[in-house]
Amino acid sequence: MTKQEALKLLNCSVADLALKLEISSQAVSQWPEKKIPLMREYQIRDLAKGKVPIKRSTQNSNKPAIQ
Repeated sequence: MTKQEALKLLNCSVADLALKLEISSQAVSQWPEKKIPLMREYQIRDLAKGKVPIKRSTQNSNKPAIQ
């Protein structure tokens, strides 16, 4: 999926897409124009279907959770 296809699919701007994905608009702007990251493509397809997008894990699975 290209960046333009993603924006068109969700009918939004780069800033709106970043908000939906909970990332910065600068991060979206750094995506290659011709092929966005695969995980982001899955998230965008989920959003287009009205689903909650999968979340990227920020914890290292080898480290115990801090409580």
